[in-house]
Amino acid sequence: MAIGSGLGSQVMFGVETTYGTAVTPTVTLEATSVGLELQQEYIMSEGLRSGLRVQRGDRTVTNRKGVNGDIELDITSNALARWLIHAMGDSRAVSTIKTNPAASVYLYTMRLGDPADLASMTIQTGSADVGGNVRRMDAVGCYCTEFSLSNEIDGILTGSFTIDGRDYTPSASAVTTASYASGTEPLVFHQGAITVGGTAVPLKSYELSVTHGYDTERYQINSTSLKSRPIINAKDEITLTLEMDFDGTAAGATWATDDLVTKFRAGTKVTNVIGTWTGSTAIASTNYPYLKATVPQAVITSATPTIDGPEVIALSVELMVTDNGTDQPLTLEYQSSENLT
Repeated sequence: MAIGSGLGSQVMFGVETTYGTAVTPTVTLEATSVGLELQQEYIMSEGLRSGLRVQRGDRTVTNRKGVNGDIELDITSNALARWLIHAMGDSRAVSTIKTNPAASVYLYTMRLGDPADLASMTIQTGSADVGGNVRRMDAVGCYCTEFSLSNEIDGILTGSFTIDGRDYTPSASAVTTASYASGTEPLVFHQGAITVGGTAVPLKSYELSVTHGYDTERYQINSTSLKSRPIINAKDEITLTLEMDFDGTAAGATWATDDLVTKFRAGTKVTNVIGTWTGSTAIASTNYPYLKATVPQAVITSATPTIDGPEVIALSVELMVTDNGTDQPLTLEYQSSENLT
């Protein structure tokens, strides 16, 4: 039965061989929202004509600037390895990223990468009109320029991914048939565990945000006017926001000696901020699906308790991830039954 709403819509992606050339998508995402939009401007002549008060149509030229927007989804226990690899920008061969801890268990260890070596994506969207017809559009030359992973009490671990691409084109062809992986469950708050410096820290919310330093405005004078592949031209910005009840001895510290507020005042580096969400259904034997984000070093940029009435005082700790010169500044591990080649 055709459904004329978001319930009949879909989003899929595939890895391109040639930048900006559409491929048939192979992976279906269970997105909660898809906000991709064609970016288009108009070049308008400012030439004066006697009596002209409104812009002339023949002095107005279309100028396409690509596609941009956010895709939001729940982080699940399976079928997200390829997507997360592209979000991190990890351009290494899958055989380097993937290990096989047990039969039918695959662990992907991802780090920050370079879009110059990472294949671009085709993201195919199918939007259902009110008649139940699924209208296809192909976004080509896509990269994930920033993303966040967040979780709060009573909630699912969610991801928001900002996409920037070369073009967004409607197609008269039917959408690719969606295929969803089996054995997929959301990762939720009570499956999470956060540690700072090896000590468990009970949180009310967690957010990891990554902004890649990509130059996505690479245009040249040519026949298409479409942008070229992005190049890194700035440092990545990685932040953590940890919301907790105010505890003067949080993370095993001693108030006014080694607590988070004192660390903030002193500019002391915080080490090994690790968030792990482990699924409840084993893949095989004692091997469970999980997502783990490891930050070896960060500096606190905000951590001051404030009083706002009789409620339990909260402490919001904001951290800027820094490079310690030895370890990868951010590592994502994703274990599932998904076997990428």
